[in-house]
Amino acid sequence: MKKIFCLILASIIAILLCTGCTLTSDKEDEKETGDLENVSNITKNILEYLDCEYSYIGSGKDIKSLTKAYYTALEKGKNEGFTPVIVNCDRILAEAIAVAIGAEDGNLTAEAGKAYRETFFAKELPDAGEILERRREEFSYLLDAFEGSDEIPMMPDEGMHEQETVFGRPDMEEAVIVHIPTAEPWKVFAWLPFGGFNDCPTNEELSSLVKLWYEEFGAYPAHISYDALEFHVEKPVEGDKLSSVTADHFVVCPTIAEYVPPSMYAKTIDGDDMWSFWWD
Repeated sequence: MKKIFCLILASIIAILLCTGCTLTSDKEDEKETGDLENVSNITKNILEYLDCEYSYIGSGKDIKSLTKAYYTALEKGKNEGFTPVIVNCDRILAEAIAVAIGAEDGNLTAEAGKAYRETFFAKELPDAGEILERRREEFSYLLDAFEGSDEIPMMPDEGMHEQETVFGRPDMEEAVIVHIPTAEPWKVFAWLPFGGFNDCPTNEELSSLVKLWYEEFGAYPAHISYDALEFHVEKPVEGDKLSSVTADHFVVCPTIAEYVPPSMYAKTIDGDDMWSFWWD
C-alpha cells in the first residue's frame, strides 16, 4: 500500500511542477568549477552572487545524473565542510533573490551577497517550536478538513511505476550544484534566501525549522527553485513521530493539504529519505 501512496504523491508533484526534461548524463554537458563559457547570463549572475564553488551544471533528459552528482557532493561536503544544494537557475529565482536581499536594481553581486549574509548572521533565529505552534493555530483547519479521511483527491496515471529518489524540477533548463561553505545545512538560506510568499514561512523562520529537522532527522536542503524545496533525509520519520511531523509539514507548507489528506501523506513520508515542499 505504501508504494501506491508514494506513487500518488509523486504524480501530484509531477503534475504541479509540470513534465519535461531534466539534466543529462552526457559527460560533455557537465561543467566543473570555472567553466562558465556556455551557461546563461542568469546562471552566471546567480553564481557571481553566491560566490562559492560548484560541481555540476547541466540541462537535459537524465535527472538521475543530477541526483548522483548531488550525493557525491554531499559526501564530499561532509568531509570538507560545505553543504551542496541543487539550484534551479532561472529568471524568477534571480528576481526573488534580488527582492529578498534588497537589490532594487536587480543586480546580484558578490558584494551584495556578502552584505546580506552579514545581516542574516547578525540576527538570532526565531524559535522553531513557537513557529510551529503559531502556524498550527493559523492553519488548524487544514488538519481538521481531512481528519480520519483516506479519500484520494488525485490518482496517478496508469502504468506508473515506483521511482527511485531523484531531485530537481522536471522543467529545469539549467541547474547547478553549489557548494555552500557551511557544514550546518540550515545556514544555506543565508546564501539562498527563500520564503515569505504564498503562506511560506519567512527565510529566518525556515532556517530555524530546517535546523530543527536537521538535528532530529538529518534533513538537508537538497534542491531549491523559486517556489519549491526538496530535502534529503538521513534519518527518515517512522512510527510514533509520523503524526506530528505530518502536521508540521502541513502547516509549514499548506499547499500539500490541498492535494493530499494527512493520513495519506503520513504513509508517503514513512521511512522515506526525501521530502518535497512547494508553495503554489
